[in-house]
Amino acid sequence: MALYSQTDRLLKWRYKVSALQIIFPNEEPKTLVNEKLKTMDILYDYENNTYPIFRINILLDASMYYRIHKYKDKVKFRLRIQKYYTSVDGLSKSLSRDFINDTFSLILDDEQSDLTISTKRAENKQDYKSVIKDDTGSLTDGDNLTEFFLFKTDIIKGLNNTNVNAILSDCSLTDAIVYVLSKAHVKNVIMTPLDNLSKRETIVIPPGNCLNAIKFMDTYYGLYKNGSMIFFGLDYSYILSYDGKCTAYRQDEKRFTNIIIPSTKSTHTTPGTISKTEDEKSNYIIADYRSINIYNDAITNDVVSSNNVQFIDSLSGEISKSSSRLALSNSYKIQENMTENRWLGNTYTSQVDAIGSVINVLLQDYDENMISPNKQFNLVFEDSDMTKLYNGVYMLCSVNHKFLQDGKDLTINTSIVMKKSK
Repeated sequence: MALYSQTDRLLKWRYKVSALQIIFPNEEPKTLVNEKLKTMDILYDYENNTYPIFRINILLDASMYYRIHKYKDKVKFRLRIQKYYTSVDGLSKSLSRDFINDTFSLILDDEQSDLTISTKRAENKQDYKSVIKDDTGSLTDGDNLTEFFLFKTDIIKGLNNTNVNAILSDCSLTDAIVYVLSKAHVKNVIMTPLDNLSKRETIVIPPGNCLNAIKFMDTYYGLYKNGSMIFFGLDYSYILSYDGKCTAYRQDEKRFTNIIIPSTKSTHTTPGTISKTEDEKSNYIIADYRSINIYNDAITNDVVSSNNVQFIDSLSGEISKSSSRLALSNSYKIQENMTENRWLGNTYTSQVDAIGSVINVLLQDYDENMISPNKQFNLVFEDSDMTKLYNGVYMLCSVNHKFLQDGKDLTINTSIVMKKSK
């Protein structure tokens, strides 16, 4: 099959640092040269984590580095990263638009590997404008590549530090989730309408923070028939059904992303995105065909644990069975259900079915906005035989962005993991 037509435009995306500042308490922001940001990594593990892991590598002199350590609980980093595209033929270039424009707090380990730090702090306790002369042995003269992990204060503190303990009357689980999110002051949440829509006389939320309250309702009452995917990101947060059938989107968001895999003999292997004039409702990304890895973990899981599951209700003794479409035997894993969630079996088999077709692939020079867990993903192989084999709708399970400095710009390289939902 042809990857694109003559009317299509092949685009390459670039990112640039427009602002890089360090903000100390009661001081004017200290602006760094944009080129000091060398690399940036953002990991979204939608299945196993709740928050993203955000890491930057920047060049700093020793005095600034130790001063950041001193004020680690109060110092802020302000980043503004913009993105733009150019056509492969070089005839057009887009205006820049914001990718990140926000202020972040610092995650810094209390353990200090520099054994002379107490001496340096004592000699520079007033303003940290200089360090002792023999500093070159540890953090050398001039700028040094340093690593910092950043986080969004408002979201993490709202969910982890805000406690909730309530008995809600005459309401649905949707009402209860909205109540908890409002207590945590979490905004910009994309949520698939719940499968569990029944109104309840009471919903009990035991003492704990807001994050645990949401997880408790998901486990104990059940939000979706096939389980959930709950994640709080840098810009948007997601509460989704674990079936790739999200119906909630941002305004003007394209709902479908097509990952194009060129054949090994293809002449069209340039990474980037395709703008198709006949289809403006979908995204098209050309992947690195050399990087694709397809595997099936369901076979091993069936041997080790069983792909089928049997739940026994701890109160009534009632037995419910759920069978995976990938089961190789009639054996069942036996579990106890101590909740009111009647969909625990479906949740287990849905996750087992998903690992029957796992795709890992590398994307480059594309718009990061084309990748989010509420979208539906299609694999399009230039080799039609491969398309028949792996045709279907996939859901996004993890994203690992790596931004590398290339001149004054940053390039994007992203490893994604998708699982087949249907």
